[in-house]
Amino acid sequence: MKMRRACIALSSAWLLTLAQPVAAAVTAAEQRVFVDRAIATVFLPAFNNLQNSGAALHAAVAKSCQAVHAARPELAAVIADFSSIESYRIGAMNTENRAERLYFWPDRKGTGQRQLRRLLLSPARAELNLDALQKKSVALQGLAALERILYQPVRDTADCVVAQAIAANLAQISEELASDWQAGGGSVKALREGARTSAYRDSREALAAVLTVANSGLAYLADKKSVVLIKGLARSQALAKNAPFWRSGLTFENVRRNFAGAVDLLQGSGAAEAAAVQGVLGFERSNGFAMLVAAEEALEQGDIATANNRLEAFRFVAQSVQALIAERIAPALGVVTGFNASDGD
Repeated sequence: MKMRRACIALSSAWLLTLAQPVAAAVTAAEQRVFVDRAIATVFLPAFNNLQNSGAALHAAVAKSCQAVHAARPELAAVIADFSSIESYRIGAMNTENRAERLYFWPDRKGTGQRQLRRLLLSPARAELNLDALQKKSVALQGLAALERILYQPVRDTADCVVAQAIAANLAQISEELASDWQAGGGSVKALREGARTSAYRDSREALAAVLTVANSGLAYLADKKSVVLIKGLARSQALAKNAPFWRSGLTFENVRRNFAGAVDLLQGSGAAEAAAVQGVLGFERSNGFAMLVAAEEALEQGDIATANNRLEAFRFVAQSVQALIAERIAPALGVVTGFNASDGD
């Protein structure tokens, strides 16, 4: 509790700067620069990373059905890269159920596990290919299903065929997303055109969309994902089986990368610098990472109370960065954040 109070006190001290006056709103040309920087330094590299790791995973899983578990490192790399863009619900991520096909979570009713169990008991699984998989439930198509297969005994080559189809699907979706962020791609064109034929009518709306991605990612962490972890620990005194990527032991890596992905947008776009809050944001980033490290270490030692305390402190940090966006960054840049496809899930 003392650690949490200290975290809150330090964050609150930094957030006192929110009351300070900010500079006049930036021009439309300057707003376009922030959008271009977000595309070039954050969105494009992040989705390219996912494409590369997705292709490597596909190759590793396809290599040998006798050693499909050997693809776990490649799966971990995809989970890490996916976690960085998990909240980037913009452009192609919002179409063709790509977000859900990549990772069906939260699965409150255990739909994915039941459907995968039935599929792995079906003789027809030996004939499964990419086209057939893509006609099935989104819960069977992505990381959650593949993680289950790679972290349980693979009984025969038919199970491996399922894993190969899922890996091929992940590689294809990752390639589609990366293409969407290349020059001339759908998302880039929509953000840069700023016309009535675009999703955004002007540079102000485009920049608002970028900040909304960061804000919504932080809200999802604070209000949903962290709550799942905290409630699970309180209920079972261990990481709950509905925690993201608990089978592979990458739950905290997922949350850490989620948080970094949101903050990266504020830093990489230049928005934090323009609002003169880069010092505050840097402090909150370090503080958030420290709370997650402390929570994971406490959990490994069986200290559930401390783990929950640190997760609560992390929630406060995420909320503090949200406040920074709403009260300092967005006003300084002349925009108002809204909602995106992940809000209300």
